[in-house]
Order: sequence, then structure tokens, then C-alpha cells
Amino acid sequence: MTDTEIDSALDVIFSTFDYLMSEGKFSTGDVLLSIEDPNTCDVAIAIGYLTATLAAKDKFLNRKAFAMKLYARLVRERSQDKADRLMAGLF
Repeated sequence: MTDTEIDSALDVIFSTFDYLMSEGKFSTGDVLLSIEDPNTCDVAIAIGYLTATLAAKDKFLNRKAFAMKLYARLVRERSQDKADRLMAGLF
């Protein structure tokens, strides 16, 4: 993905989750988190999902599994230190 495509995707993710959270539609957000695969999507996109849902992290039942999959991927592809830094504050 190009930087422009990533920026556009992040805009959609943040707008969507802002709307879902303001309407209390956490189950819909959970569906989105279960559809997106943090093992194959762009890392910036995956981190965007976690950032967009951080304010209501306890209300998204699939968020923790999403975060753990992304963390495992980052450790595998980069290093534990890099994974820790990239995901600091997102758990």
C-alpha cells in the first residue's frame, strides 16, 4: 500500500470506529476486528485499529485477540523490543 492509501484507510477506520462507539455499536466493531487479519494487513493499519478502539478497549471482545496476534507477528517479523515499542500503550 502507498502512504496515501494507508492514510485513507486510517481515516475510514477512525471515522467508522468513532461512529460505532458513539452509537454503542460495539458488536459491529467486534465483527470488523474479527474480519481484519493482523497477520496479513499492513502493520500501520493494524495499529490503527488498536488505536481507534483504545478508548473503549474493554467493550470490544475481539480486540485483545487482535492485539495479541499483531504482537506475535511483530515479534516474529521484527523483534520483541520493536514489538514492545510499536504496541506500547495499546494493550
